Formats: sequence, C-alpha cells, structure tokens
Amino acid sequence: MNRRKIHYAWYILVACCLMQGGTIGLVQNCRGLFYNPVCTELGFKVSAFTLYSTAHGIGAFFMLPFAAKLLDRYPVRRVLGIATLFFCGSTALMGSLNSLAQWYVAGAVQGISGAFLLFLPVPILLNNWFHQRFGTAMGIAASMSGVMGVVANPIIGWCISTFGWRAGYYILGLACFALVMPGVLFIVVRRPSDIGMTAYGEDLGFEKATKTDCPAGAAGKVSDPIAGRAPVTSRERIALVCAVTFATCAGFSCSYCQHYSNYAATLGFAAATGAMLVSASMAGNIVGKLTLGMAGDRFGVPATLLTSCGVVGLAYLVMTLPVLPVLFVSACISGISMPISVVCVPMLVKALFRAERYSEFYSYATMATSLMSSVALAAIGGIYDLTGSYLPPLLLGTGLNIVCIAVVLIAFWAVRPRRA
Repeated sequence: MNRRKIHYAWYILVACCLMQGGTIGLVQNCRGLFYNPVCTELGFKVSAFTLYSTAHGIGAFFMLPFAAKLLDRYPVRRVLGIATLFFCGSTALMGSLNSLAQWYVAGAVQGISGAFLLFLPVPILLNNWFHQRFGTAMGIAASMSGVMGVVANPIIGWCISTFGWRAGYYILGLACFALVMPGVLFIVVRRPSDIGMTAYGEDLGFEKATKTDCPAGAAGKVSDPIAGRAPVTSRERIALVCAVTFATCAGFSCSYCQHYSNYAATLGFAAATGAMLVSASMAGNIVGKLTLGMAGDRFGVPATLLTSCGVVGLAYLVMTLPVLPVLFVSACISGISMPISVVCVPMLVKALFRAERYSEFYSYATMATSLMSSVALAAIGGIYDLTGSYLPPLLLGTGLNIVCIAVVLIAFWAVRPRRA
C-alpha cells in the first residue's frame, strides 16, 4: 500500500511552533524571573529596570512596517536567520550588562529583531501555506508560547537559583537559538510556489469556496507579493480601518489579567486568591488558543469573532460582582482575550483581504496590537489610581469588546458580495 505523504505545510507549522515557543514562550514569558535577582544584585528599582520592556515595545512598533516589506522582498530564511541572531544574541548579552542604559539598548535591539520573529512570520507563513485549516494551524502555533512558558519557567528558575542570573541569560539565549534557528534555516519556505507545490487544501477546491463566501478575502494563489497587485478599493479601506480598530481594542483588552491579583486584594481576598484568578485566566488563554482557530475553520470567522468578543465582554461585566465563584469563572473566560488578539486578528485579516495584501495589512493590525498592549497595563493602573476602583476599567473592557463586535459587522458588510 502507498503511504500518504505528509503535506509540507505541516512542516511549516512545526517551524512556526518552534518560533513561537522559542521567542514568546521561552524568552518573553521567562523575563519576569530575572527582575528580582538582577535588581537585588545591581541595586535597580524594579520600575526602572522593567522599562527595558518598553524599549522593546517601541523598537518593535517602529520596525514592524519595515519588517513586513523586508520579508516580502528578500529571502525569508536570510531575513529570519539574521533576526534570530540579533534576538538571541541580545538576550544572552543581558547576562554581561551592568547599567540600566545598557539594558534599554539591549531591549530595543531585542524589540527590533523581535518584530521579524514574534509578530509577523507565523501568520504570514501559515496564511501562505494553509488555504484550509488556517485557523487550526494558527491556534496550534500560538498555543506553543503558553505551553513552552509553563515548561520553561521552572527550568530557567532553577538555572538562575543554581548558576546565577547571568548564566541564566546565557542559557536563555542559547536555548532560544537552538529552538528557532533550525526551523528557520532548514524548514521555512515563504510560499508553496517557491518549491513547486500548492497550499494545503488548495487542490481540494477550498480556495474557490472561500472566494465565493468572501470575495475580497485573502484566499488565492499569488506568485509575486509585490508586482501586479490590484489597487486597494474603497471597501477594502473601510475593512482595513475596522481591522486595525479591532486589533487596537483587542490589544488593550488582553492586558487585564495581570491586574487580577491586585483587583482581588481590593475586594478583600487573600493573595493566594488573586494568584488563582491569574491562573484561571491563563487556563482560559491556553484553551482559547487551541479552540478559537478550530472554531474559525468550523463555524466561520465572523461567527467566531462575534461570539468570542461577546463572551469576553460579558465576563468583564460579570467580574464587577465580588462573588468568588463568579470571579473564577469570569477570569477564566476573560483569558480568551489573549487568543482574540493573537489568533483572531490574523484570521480576520485573512478573511477580509486578498492574499497579496495580507502581510502589509497584517503589519498595520499588529502595530496597533503591539502599541496598545504595551500601554494598556499602565492605562488600567492609571484609571484605578484616579478612581480608586477597578469598576471603570472593567466596564471599559466590556465597551472595547462591544466596539470589536461592531467593527467586525461593518468590515464583513464592506466586503460582502455585490449583487449583479
């Protein structure tokens, strides 16, 4: 009997999982382990030290539009390989730093190189390779950041306590390099046509069905991402504004969970209860990343986005009730807000726009998500400081998800098929 050959798209998914796990799951999710030992030894204030994360966000924000163009114009393995060297190198280099200014520079370099690794390549590659089951593939790749974070945190924590924080940074940089670079150099291919293949599901007629359902959508094989592109229509401009607005609101909405421990304290609950609320939110995050992509493939992108934003908005509203079981359930449901920003935003852009516009338009949406997620923590804390209550921020979270629902409806109205 002939064994059925595995489609190369699944190898691309493996490379994307390694990229997400090595960068976000390993480096980003473990950076908090270094705050206390670094600040204790070098005498930094935690607030001053963590500003390197702001430098990281600023560097990524300004680099994202250029990163999208570079990924389009130059060999993807070369671009991602260089970015991996700088990202892992700047991470390992932190083990030899002694001043805040050095950390800020290293954070900016990490953010600039991270613009090529953390935000753009995974959705772009999966969009090119998966005409069918894109949402499922995106959800699996995104979930690897959470899985790797769960596995890596105790290991890196042990390394820091055993060998010191400087060795911990060296180990972190080397581990990230070992996870990301092999997939970048030996697996990643930008488009199926580059190696004489078709995308997964394209030969099953999926592309035709997608075009019928959403004529301005991203489905469609494009041999050249730059040359020969049709001009952007007025309807696509409306949809783009809606997509960026959705990404902006989603980027803000996904930042609430880090305030849950303090919120629990303001309600008179013990610190352990606050930690459990955060854990419940993380559980919702991991489950949401796995299920939202599958739901998008099974029930369609509009229905998935409307439902997920609706339940998250309701969760923030219900969380205003100081009843412990209600808080746990609503915290878990609100954890879906992170998958909305990570999984649903690329699904929305893919569903709305032609394939040759995906990387460009997705970079705009990612800039919005990155910017809002970097300022949301401070904004939520600022609103609490001004009002003395978490009620206004939680109501704001509900309002942001209502805005998400509205712009999704407008976006799909804008790209709906015109009747003859």
